[in-house]
Amino acid sequence: MAKDPPRLRIFALLGMWAPWTRSVLSDGSRTSWGVALALWGALFFLYVGRSQVKWLGRSHGEWWGVACRADVAAFVAMISPQRWMLPLCAFLLAFRALGRFPKLVDGGALWRGAPLLLLLHPRQWYALDVIGVAILVGARHREPGDILELKDFHREHEYFVASDVLGCCVLASAGAPLPTRAALATGAVALCLAAHLKFPRERIGYWDAANKRAKPHMPIPFRGVNAN
Repeated sequence: MAKDPPRLRIFALLGMWAPWTRSVLSDGSRTSWGVALALWGALFFLYVGRSQVKWLGRSHGEWWGVACRADVAAFVAMISPQRWMLPLCAFLLAFRALGRFPKLVDGGALWRGAPLLLLLHPRQWYALDVIGVAILVGARHREPGDILELKDFHREHEYFVASDVLGCCVLASAGAPLPTRAALATGAVALCLAAHLKFPRERIGYWDAANKRAKPHMPIPFRGVNAN
């Protein structure tokens, strides 16, 4: 089956920049390598979920469900004790346990409400965490609009890309000092703008518009997910 337009594929990767950057920064807020390893684990599954490759023979839809589990598990890791490898252990245990609740995780209640976990661990600049979580939870509860023409497709696609980038920024910014938060936000906006200018809106076929409805919380309308 044909590949998706470059704009859709590049946009799907934009959110991954923030967790990666936070994992390698030394700003005094990360107290152990467990945080970095937990973020790297989440990034691996997020990438696999976006790659549209049938890893280990599993479908795109299955891998996106795994990516959602990694998303929720990453929020669990960010509120765990930050010493030694405890964040990584929290990530792995949560990731495994969430496999029992696929419907609640893949765009369900657990995925929508996962950012609220950050409110359980007040840290520096906690007010910014509260604001980010409130906006993100609201965005994850928004129902997709109708797609009747080309501009509707792009509007909905860009909305869910923005929601995905916001989710990664909120996750990566948790407990970070203000300069780190500002750098993550500025970098995310700059990357989104650069991608939009490099890959402007283009025409898409009926198949793409219809397939967008399969899993609207995806930042990309994956081919093959809505095969029926």
